Amino acid sequence: MYQGLYKDYASHGYLVVALDHHDGSCIYAEAVGYKKRDFYDKEFRTSQCEQRSDEILDLFEEVADLPATVLEEPEAEVNMSELILGGHSFGGITQLLTATRLTKAQLKAVWVFDPWMFPLHEDFSSGKLRISVPTIIISSGSFNQELKGL
Repeated sequence: MYQGLYKDYASHGYLVVALDHHDGSCIYAEAVGYKKRDFYDKEFRTSQCEQRSDEILDLFEEVADLPATVLEEPEAEVNMSELILGGHSFGGITQLLTATRLTKAQLKAVWVFDPWMFPLHEDFSSGKLRISVPTIIISSGSFNQELKGL
């Protein structure tokens, strides 16, 4: 679904990274021996979101040190000051959390589609978690129904 977006970004010179998490939460990737959890287990989902954010931050450290030869472009350079985060659903809330852990100097912008706010809704709505860069959140009317009335 997002491959068209990824290809478009890459055609403008962006290094695009799309992660599959093998913790049983991705639709196409499941860890061996993974045990299904209650979909609305807030403690588990929050820790899962934090784990994914940690993985993304670790990836940024690795990517920042990539030599141009790895990128197969002699003139290529990874400019970490032009970092843009994007994601959908659980990936959306993960990117929103990751954005709170980066400074303005480290992050240029954030875009997310239908972020699944359940794990961190209270932290964002209370102002405990704040994002300091331009952020676009596109939510369809039927998404996040469990948060109606909160």
